[in-house]
Amino acid sequence: MNLLFLQCLLQLVTVIVYGLAATTPRIKKTDFGSKRHFIFKTLEVGTISTLSLPGNAWSRNLPEPTGADISATGTLKTLTPIVKMKISLVNAQNILISLKESKNTLTEDQLEKLSFTVHSIPSDEKTFKKQFDEYSDPVSYKQKYMDANAFLVYYTNGFDGPGRESIEKEIPKQTLQYGARNDIWNAYDEFMIEKKFADNKSVIDDLLGPLSKTINNLDLYLSLAPIEDVVKVEKMQLTSNF
Repeated sequence: MNLLFLQCLLQLVTVIVYGLAATTPRIKKTDFGSKRHFIFKTLEVGTISTLSLPGNAWSRNLPEPTGADISATGTLKTLTPIVKMKISLVNAQNILISLKESKNTLTEDQLEKLSFTVHSIPSDEKTFKKQFDEYSDPVSYKQKYMDANAFLVYYTNGFDGPGRESIEKEIPKQTLQYGARNDIWNAYDEFMIEKKFADNKSVIDDLLGPLSKTINNLDLYLSLAPIEDVVKVEKMQLTSNF
């Protein structure tokens, strides 16, 4: 690994040197102002060359901490709030679909009903994502290692020794859950903005679009969970409502 690191470092130095040679104009040795310009140009080009390297080589962007309790990840207990969220979202979706099919406009009472239907869903990003983080797979040692050594992993294509597969070959389940969680929040945040400014002149599809997108992304997230667990929690929630 030390040899590989030195090879990567040598490659980086070569890139920077060739970048300087290609972009720095020739100057006269007797021109003091040009010498000073050369110094600043060298610093500028060196900085740009460094910053323009592929972003993935510097950071893999592990999830920002949300204060989630990860002592019960993957359990029915932590799956329940997410399934309840979906039920609330589907109920809100049905309200909007009913209004659209009947060609009715949004009234103040209907908007209040819509808000009440989703009132249990966190409206701030950190708390919203925390619910998912308490169920999702925690960040593994392997992911932490790849993040801490992102530069080396990038330039060696995840080399893990002769005859062994790249450590980047398999996408961790946590990464897929993390991506789906972010997509769910982005769509739901868009829905909340539309709902905040909605009135009787609003187009229902402006609300229905991001809400449906939220549900689709949530379905993708739940598809990563054991189907029998999802079905079991759904049945429990439907039974408790009667």
